[in-house]
Amino acid sequence: MRESKEYLKHIDSKVTEVLRQQKDVELAKLFGTRASIERALDIRDGPNGETDATTWSTVQDKGGVLDDLLSWAFIGLGLLPDKLKGDIPAGERAKVAKGIEPEVAEFLAVIAHCFELQDALGVLRLDRIESPWVSFLGFLLGSGRSQE
Repeated sequence: MRESKEYLKHIDSKVTEVLRQQKDVELAKLFGTRASIERALDIRDGPNGETDATTWSTVQDKGGVLDDLLSWAFIGLGLLPDKLKGDIPAGERAKVAKGIEPEVAEFLAVIAHCFELQDALGVLRLDRIESPWVSFLGFLLGSGRSQE
């Protein structure tokens, strides 16, 4: 019996380790995406003042990464109430609820960061779409003046 309990503790620690590694992988994706988008925004805010093709190419695939991260966070957040289900005494239920508060905060932080980065990516996307048209309109207006 003692061996079984020790083996279950060992399995539990391995599961916890795997879950922690998965969370680390997802957070690394978030940090990498943030770094890429912030770098692109810095270039956009530089002397050039626009999102050129090279800069856009470094972030154009980040929308999918953000969507995946949001899905991961929403699913994780949605699974947390399951820990409170079942025949758990009220005192134990309060402890479990208190124990999942940090996880709730982490998932909400990921969701907030993803929304912020989606907005920043949208700014870069609009800037990328707008740039050629502004140049084209400037060309048309400039060439129209030269004919007067």
